[in-house]
Order: sequence, then C-alpha cells, then structure tokens
Amino acid sequence: MKQSSEWYVDMREDAALSLRNLNIACPRYGSGNCFVWIELPDFIIVSCYFSPSPSQEEFGVALDALGQLLLTLTKDIIIAGDFNAWATDWGMKTTSGKGKILTEWMAVHSLTLQNNGNEPTFTRAEVGSIVDLTMARGDINAIFSGWKVLDIETLSDHRYIYFEILKTSKTRRPCDG
Repeated sequence: MKQSSEWYVDMREDAALSLRNLNIACPRYGSGNCFVWIELPDFIIVSCYFSPSPSQEEFGVALDALGQLLLTLTKDIIIAGDFNAWATDWGMKTTSGKGKILTEWMAVHSLTLQNNGNEPTFTRAEVGSIVDLTMARGDINAIFSGWKVLDIETLSDHRYIYFEILKTSKTRRPCDG
C-alpha cells in the first residue's frame, strides 16, 4: 500500500482516504484489492471502489474479502464507496445481480444504508444512477447526520457526498514504539 502522511490507498490504488487531522496519532490502517481503512479513536472508516467490469461472482468474492475484515473489527464502522451496483433499496428503479449480492452482504454484516433520497451520485450525459453508497454499523448510526449529495462541480461524473458525525470523543492514542 502506498501512503503519505495524509493519504492511504488500496492495493490497486482505486480507493483512498485522506487523514487531515494531525492530532490523531499513528492510526491503525490496512487495505485490500478494493478497499482501504483507517482506525480513528471512535470508529473505523473504509473507502472502497468496485469496478463495474468484474462478474457478479468476482464482485461477491471482493465483497467477501471486505467482509472478512469486518469480522475482525469491533469498533463502529463507516463504509463509503463506489459499489457499481443498483438496487431499489437505495433509489434505483431495478435491482441488478450485484445489487442483490450487496444488499444481502449488508444484512449479513449488520450494515445500515445512510444514503438519503433518490439524488443520483453518478451522472453522465444527463443520465444518473446511485452507485456511491455510505453505510454504517454500530452505535455510530445514532450520531450519523446530514447525508446528502452536493450540487457543486466535481470535474468528475461522480458527485460529492457530504455527511457529519455529530459527536466523538477526543481520545488520542499515543504511538507505539
């Protein structure tokens, strides 16, 4: 995994997280082929990107790798990423095979969808879809607020997503060794 003092990326360099708060000392982190994660004092945040190209079976295998990580983590979790899967559960008109796999996977891992509304997160040639999803597990669901798609230029076909975590502790973990 390539990294800098602010950036953490997945093994394919498709997903990334930026840590801008320098008061968080030595975060624990890791990555897989489609995801990267950072452990913050109160929760873990995961960024992921699942290409639209792989088959449903390959998509399921990639989700299973992320699921194996989730089984080892005990803190609250936020997962945000481009899943390239469609489901009526998050505002699409139909559910694709990958969407069915993803909704079942979310249920197995007790993840709650945070997306709010039917605003497209991806637009191309005036056609939109909702492929960028935010989900959470644990007590963090109670302090998750304000999820929305921003209507500002991104220079991308994906739109910015905004949300807040209303309260967290000020715990600072010292560096080991």
